[in-house]
Amino acid sequence: AMSYSSITAPANGTYSVGQNLDFVVTYPGTVSVTGTPNIPLTIGSTKVYATYVSEAASANVRFRYTVSSGDADANGIEFINEYGQYSINPNGGIIQKTTTNEAVSYLISQPDLSGILVDNSIKVWLGTVSTDISDAANWSNGAPAFNESAIIAKEAVRQPVVTDLFACNNLTIWPGTSITLNAGKRMNIYGNLTNLAGESGIVMNSDLNNTASLKVAGTSTGNITFKRFMTGNAYHLLASPVSGQSISGFLTQTDNNAFIAT
Repeated sequence: AMSYSSITAPANGTYSVGQNLDFVVTYPGTVSVTGTPNIPLTIGSTKVYATYVSEAASANVRFRYTVSSGDADANGIEFINEYGQYSINPNGGIIQKTTTNEAVSYLISQPDLSGILVDNSIKVWLGTVSTDISDAANWSNGAPAFNESAIIAKEAVRQPVVTDLFACNNLTIWPGTSITLNAGKRMNIYGNLTNLAGESGIVMNSDLNNTASLKVAGTSTGNITFKRFMTGNAYHLLASPVSGQSISGFLTQTDNNAFIAT
């Protein structure tokens, strides 16, 4: 029987309610799947199942578990060794090689899962009803208080916009997501800010009279995009938007229209 080639696990990090844990098993040839095979997992002391996600036939088979409110694991999730070895549970279904209809081998190995943690106390932005970051209905388990941590999840269907004051403890912005701060609005992070989404992860806007404000009490990782409002055909006096940053570190392009006073 055809054996698997590799397993891709979710990225290391802390996951919370509503986030997906995806495992992709890759075979050396195209396979088709019937039924709902699964991979048994342990989260904390609880047995759960990452279930096959229906996709077009390919060499990759995706299994997914969505974190629920009762899940917690501070030491790293694990595959379950049910029969003296790790394996996919066919669960009444079948994974087979498309060219011969031969069932594949269900034996697999466990990748390193020690960095995949689950903390159901963390608030997860999903953008369920709108882009309003203050609306509790947009979060998987309620909007965060100033002393609670939050994640902007890749599962979000809408990206959040700060239209008033938003505050939380630690904030992690996952790749492919973003937070937009409207002009004159504030975001206060009382713990650490981790932006994994690059320069588009945080966009701060300004207008003629106001600028967005971001304060981080702990450490800040990643970049932001700060959009400074300027009218045309006029001189403007600019300062760095970051406390302690020199103007030369902020305004790097000097030509006939930009002058730096040092």
